[in-house]
Amino acid sequence: MRATTLLLAAIAAAALCVAPATAQFPTTMNYQVMLTNDSDEPLVDEAVELVFNLYDMESGGVAEWTETHNTTTNGIGVVSVVLGSSNPLSVDDFPGVLWLEIEVDGDVLSPRRRLTSAPYSLAAYDARQLAGHTWDEFATHDELSTTGSINSPGNPVDWTKLKSVPAGFEDGTDDVGGAGDGHSLDAWDGAPVDAVWVAGQGYLGIGTTAPEGIVHAHVDTEYYTTLRLTNQMTGATGSDGLSLSMSPWDDASLRNQENGPLYLSAGGGSATSFRTDGSVWVARGSSVPVEFRVYGQPGGLDYLHRSFGDTHGGQFELHDDEGNIAVEFGADDAGTGGRIIVQRDDTHSVDRGIDLNGNWSSTGDPALRVLGSSRSALFSMNYEGNTSVTLPADAIFDYEILDEPGVTAVASNSSYGLTPGVDPMASSTITTPASGYVLAIGSCQLTVTHTNGTASDIDLGVSDSDTDFPANQEVNLLVPSSAATGSYAFPITVSGLFQVGSAGSYSYYFIGEEYSGSGIVYDVQFSLVYLPTAYGTVTPTLARGAAGARDEAAVERGPVTPAEVVAQRAESEAANLARIERELAEIQAQVEAMKEER
Repeated sequence: MRATTLLLAAIAAAALCVAPATAQFPTTMNYQVMLTNDSDEPLVDEAVELVFNLYDMESGGVAEWTETHNTTTNGIGVVSVVLGSSNPLSVDDFPGVLWLEIEVDGDVLSPRRRLTSAPYSLAAYDARQLAGHTWDEFATHDELSTTGSINSPGNPVDWTKLKSVPAGFEDGTDDVGGAGDGHSLDAWDGAPVDAVWVAGQGYLGIGTTAPEGIVHAHVDTEYYTTLRLTNQMTGATGSDGLSLSMSPWDDASLRNQENGPLYLSAGGGSATSFRTDGSVWVARGSSVPVEFRVYGQPGGLDYLHRSFGDTHGGQFELHDDEGNIAVEFGADDAGTGGRIIVQRDDTHSVDRGIDLNGNWSSTGDPALRVLGSSRSALFSMNYEGNTSVTLPADAIFDYEILDEPGVTAVASNSSYGLTPGVDPMASSTITTPASGYVLAIGSCQLTVTHTNGTASDIDLGVSDSDTDFPANQEVNLLVPSSAATGSYAFPITVSGLFQVGSAGSYSYYFIGEEYSGSGIVYDVQFSLVYLPTAYGTVTPTLARGAAGARDEAAVERGPVTPAEVVAQRAESEAANLARIERELAEIQAQVEAMKEER
């Protein structure tokens, strides 16, 4: 291989005019070198291959720019080339200090030579910092050093004049991404960094560099995450404006902190507002018909539907899983009162199911209709008497009413011969479910064998004792002594009403006592009837007393007077009214008890 020596390298730095193509300056430079052999004799008229490399370090590294030239030396061994003729040079190829390395026919000449500036190229370096801009396009020192000059609306400074503007900001519009932190903002004191971050797809992250939405706010601590809107009127504190927040306990809220409602609307339609008193208004004051629907499974039918927003008032419907109306509740068509209709099948009708109306047919009274396929029950408070309640036949059984009336009875076709003492002709026991009254009724045929000249005298009655007569139960049968001798038959019926104070078993007796003569009893029937309710005043059968005080000793009085009739009627009505009030109080107490159990 032929050895070559780099004898002379003359770089005309002043001739290095490298600029953007838009400025129409050359992107090449002239370079001359003399080549000699090992004896320092010029290589005359000899073809050579020259490879030029630019490095940003004195040794090692990777070439920042390279270009190959095949040329021929002249008569004194000099070659002249134009660098950049095949691989154009640009400003970016000269970021700082550079070293030129030359290969001659494959031999690398050493050492590399550092590129320096020609005297007038220093001025060109200063011009290069302007990047093609004239001096008056930049803000002056005075403009930048005056307090508030950049942010003062009265003394605006074109921010595009500032130095070190990130790529893409030269035109005053941030529409070009750049390297480094050109897409983030740090806190004013430097911590945290990347407090605001704009991701590649344009997502804005506040407190996160990985936003998952157009705007994503994140707090990397166990504190509230809050987005807040305030203005001059609301104030700017943490208790002002509109806030959207997430608590450390996974609660989320949208809250109007001001003393006013929070409105929600879509498409210019009627608004729903949440009021400061906790109420919710849906399209209040709007003439647009509004419907409210709550849907079931995704893509399914609506289960709750607010409909018929007409002059009759609001109405809601509950639908089954096939869209049929199951329950309808709302204002009554009469204009006042409410109505609930529960359907019994998939056919919507006011005559199929349960209809509860607070103002039936505009009468001002409620009504309840239970309408089955073959049986119905009607409760119409606008009627009186039996027509106010209509039930199916045999609709009420004994186990459905705890204290309903009940009866026990005994009967016999045997004969009983009376004696001078008190004889029980029949007895029966009744078990009452509650307090109330027991009506005892005894009947029989009494045959008296009478002897002329001697009176036949017999007492009959009902009692709660088998040995004593109550004071008002000595019902006397007397055949005078003057009557002819013979047998006399008499039909006998006696009754007594006994008050019971509580539930329990009570025994009663059909008794007789023979004072004179001879009496035989046939066909005995003894019945007990339980009555739970008094609808007026009640004077029960007097308590049993000692035997011997017969009717002849009773105090004589006249017939019942009109004044006594009026007084008894008033007393009876007052007793009935007291009963109604007592039962209503019991019902209210039961309702309150059920509320507490819920």
